Amino acid sequence: MLPVYDATGDVMSVQFIANDGLKRFLTGGRTKGGYFPIEGSEGPLYIAEGFATAASIHAATASTVFVAFNAGNLEAVAAMARAKHPQREIVLCVDDDREQKDNPGLTKGVKAAQQIRGLVAFPTFADRRSGNDFNDLALAEGLDVVRVQLAKARAPDSTSPASVLPHGFEERKGGIFFLAENKDGDITPEWVCSSLRVLALTRDADNQEWGRLLEVVDPDGAAHKWALPMSMLSGNGETYRAHLLSLGLRLVPGGKGNNRLHMLLSLARPELRARCASRIGWFGARFVLPEGAIGEDQGEEIILQGVSGDNPFRVSGSIDDWRREIGAYCVGNSRLILSVSLALAAPLLFLTNSESGGFHLVAGSSLGKTTALAVAGSVCGGGGLNGYIRQWRVTSNGLEAVAAAHCDTLLCLDELSQVAAREAGEAAYMLANGTGKARANRKGEGRKPAAWRILFLSTGEISLADKVREDANGRVAAGQTVRVVDIPADASAGFGLFETLHGFPDGGSFSRHLKEASQRFYGAPLRAFLEHVAAHLDTVPGAILAFMRNFSERHCPHGVDGQVRRVLWRFAMTAAAGELGASIGVLPWPKGEAENAALVCFQAWLMERGGLGALETQTAISQVRAFIETHGASRFQDLHGEDGQRIVNRAGFRQTVDGRLRYCFFSEAFKREVCAGLSVATVCKALLERGLLVSESTRHTLTVRTPEGRMKCYVVTSAVMSGDGGDSEDIPEDAKHSLSPSTTLREGTAGTDPRERAARPRCPQLQNEPRGQRNTHDFAPVPTVPIVPAKNGDSKMTSFMAENG
Repeated sequence: MLPVYDATGDVMSVQFIANDGLKRFLTGGRTKGGYFPIEGSEGPLYIAEGFATAASIHAATASTVFVAFNAGNLEAVAAMARAKHPQREIVLCVDDDREQKDNPGLTKGVKAAQQIRGLVAFPTFADRRSGNDFNDLALAEGLDVVRVQLAKARAPDSTSPASVLPHGFEERKGGIFFLAENKDGDITPEWVCSSLRVLALTRDADNQEWGRLLEVVDPDGAAHKWALPMSMLSGNGETYRAHLLSLGLRLVPGGKGNNRLHMLLSLARPELRARCASRIGWFGARFVLPEGAIGEDQGEEIILQGVSGDNPFRVSGSIDDWRREIGAYCVGNSRLILSVSLALAAPLLFLTNSESGGFHLVAGSSLGKTTALAVAGSVCGGGGLNGYIRQWRVTSNGLEAVAAAHCDTLLCLDELSQVAAREAGEAAYMLANGTGKARANRKGEGRKPAAWRILFLSTGEISLADKVREDANGRVAAGQTVRVVDIPADASAGFGLFETLHGFPDGGSFSRHLKEASQRFYGAPLRAFLEHVAAHLDTVPGAILAFMRNFSERHCPHGVDGQVRRVLWRFAMTAAAGELGASIGVLPWPKGEAENAALVCFQAWLMERGGLGALETQTAISQVRAFIETHGASRFQDLHGEDGQRIVNRAGFRQTVDGRLRYCFFSEAFKREVCAGLSVATVCKALLERGLLVSESTRHTLTVRTPEGRMKCYVVTSAVMSGDGGDSEDIPEDAKHSLSPSTTLREGTAGTDPRERAARPRCPQLQNEPRGQRNTHDFAPVPTVPIVPAKNGDSKMTSFMAENG
């Protein structure tokens, strides 16, 4: 069992090597950039792929050797080693994978050596059939031969760093120099900048958006990579120079230095190629994050190109830290479970071809809304002043940039009240539609609009609908409520957002613990989840879709409108992501916890919404009712009253037929005032479906005898005021209690059916719970000893697949 260490010395995963040589990594662990050191003398530092190879090199040289675990990890480990040892000689001991396409061991080892100014050593055999690495060489020919060959390590064949510099530039001690020729023909080297290397030419998947992959060495000797888009060289180049300076580049001041730097970057022609991604998220079969791509290396390196602003995707602490201090306390709290599951659901949008959208937690101040954001954000990243959380207080242009920077991940937005009412609805559409505003450049030509796929979690003291109505002309569209789903943040358990406090004395102290833990441990869960998904791209999408279909079929109330089904589908994706995360060990939850939380929150949304039908239908009925409530008898002339009634701004008549009151609206008043902002046909259809409109024609009007003669009026019965005739829109009892006749909601807290609870796993005592007190919440214990994955595959994933088709 080999621990996999990160650059700070924390364990990030474990590699298991069986007696037959089969190698497995711990499910949910990270390996990118991880290494295992075999400590030795102060001579050259060697880097090898596998442990056996590294052990043989150490036995032959007595030097320190770093195990990189695989060829795809050589570059990251080499960069880490160079940062730790800026002046030390580093040798990449590569495997000669001559029987594989493109010889990945040799290719990646040479590339890693080039980028850190290291040396390369590869084994040569008297009999090529003896093997392909230094461990094979030690077994076949002995440690002395290994020692001799390692002593012949040399610079990569593809060249020294100077070879990629354009004519007239030269790298010397101290940085890059320009060979200036005076009028007498004498050459004088003039300093341009500190160490700067052009490692590769970059371009996107369509062979456009060309750029340069640069490496800057700062004054402390640390190397920083940045993918420069060549479009930044247009104009005066101030933007790209500012970013290089922020990375630690030292540049000779003045126009001469600027011009020579511009020339160097424009004319450099390195042989290596890399693919660039303009935003984070899926790029083919790999997921791009600021620090690199997650997934199987398919040849060329994939990098994020452009000027990086505040990076919210930082990592702090291990997955076990997060599970212990944050994940474990989510159990039994439906809003926290939903929020964390939503963070894992965002990368599944692309894989399941699902639409973007979000949830909006609505409640008064100090009920825990921001705590849910902090917990959800800690899944993806953190660091900085505000951690992972963003604010609604942003311009539309700024919101586009924020959304693009969170593509295929969760976006956390706090305090809806900070955005203007007229912009709130537009922002909801824009975020969910995944496309920014189309704009023109200075020449009037269309620019490519920003695009993204995103799930977002928002908070506010009022709902999106109420926010839109703050604008005098604001009207809530059904599409907005489908894209942004309002969920009451108050769980109605007496603790605000929470249903159970896990032993904390009150909701405030529980909230403070979660917020403080979210500032210390973040980022690891998303990486572990993505590594698993990327390694199982052939099975995960099908399993997730099967779970979602099953969830929707089992829990969809009868007779619902398509809008409700769309919202339920998003809850289904969130539940699927949470259940998958739990099944592979990323989330420390028992089976069914994420599904139950999604159902509880779906029920809360449904009850808050007030019906199962289309929102347009509910809005139409409400608008007619509101008009009558507001104006009453003041704008309706009583057909059975005394003559001479004085009605100002008359809207119609009132009459009694068979003992029931009717409101007869003038045609134009009905269209312009009652149906303002709605289609007349939609309002009439809604009234007809509930039996609230009396008509005699396809135009939905009725001929009414009035003092002025016969008139065509829209006749609405007084039942519209009490809901009589409209019970089809009310939530049925089975939906109120279980959302479907065959489903029983599990609350996850005290009060659950004791027979069900007795059969479920118990939660161990958490840090702040009173000793000896019987736990009232359900929780699957976090294993303290890693479980070796089954040889025939991931047993937890196999179980998830089997259960979900």
